[in-house]
Amino acid sequence: APDELGEAKTALRAALAAAGGSPVDADVKAAVERLSALAPPGALRAAALRGNWRTVTRPEFPGGRGFDGEGRPLYTLGRATFGVLAPEATLVAFEGVENPVGGQEMHRDGAGEGEISYDFRVPLLVADGPAAGLRGELWTYGLCAPASAGAGADASGSVSLAAPRVPVRFVGGGLRYAGDGAVPVAWEDAFGASAVARDRAERSLLARVSSWAAKLMFGIETNSAGGASESGTPALLQSYAMRRAPQGYFDVLFLDDEIRVTRGNRGSLVVVERLAGGASE
Repeated sequence: APDELGEAKTALRAALAAAGGSPVDADVKAAVERLSALAPPGALRAAALRGNWRTVTRPEFPGGRGFDGEGRPLYTLGRATFGVLAPEATLVAFEGVENPVGGQEMHRDGAGEGEISYDFRVPLLVADGPAAGLRGELWTYGLCAPASAGAGADASGSVSLAAPRVPVRFVGGGLRYAGDGAVPVAWEDAFGASAVARDRAERSLLARVSSWAAKLMFGIETNSAGGASESGTPALLQSYAMRRAPQGYFDVLFLDDEIRVTRGNRGSLVVVERLAGGASE
């Protein structure tokens, strides 16, 4: 019933607000179960995945450094990017997470049939170092394959997610300046090629071996020369590509034109809301 569905959405939003966005809160989990039980079987359209979404649940990456005075979660750049971007020890505050889905797959090398872009944009505030107080963005580029999770197309060509487990893989990403005007010298000093080279030279032998092994395993190629970009996305000062991206998936627990609830292959619960202007096809 429409009223019951609306009440379930309101209850989930209230539980998330009370829990500070924590996806592991008991009331949040109960609200998710209530909402997912109202998802009609076979009613999840693959096209509804497309659009720009904002994460309501807070990031739960391991190794967080607490919160700043405004309640923003703190991470080192190395922890937030699994050691790919540098300097690793630079502290950054996450100011939210957006999840643009669809529209960039034509710019992804190796995109397969039925795959659409599945990206993450993380606005951040640099908390220490030469660029302290400046704003940037972390981008993660991915591909998901909603068509492979469906039972085929109907007469209109719309794919139904009758078995809503969606394969996903991440193929690259990077860091860019996000302030107004030209890139400040302080940003270049903090994250440019010289800073990256200095940071990598100062890493311990164990850290360098671990980084080399990860690059070999996933086929990671890094670029710290700046200016790396792809059509339709911002230029990145530091960027990386993964030629052997690890495969994962997310289960769609609920999806409509307002809210999407998923559980990842590692059990992470994520609730997102569609941003204005991000209507599905």
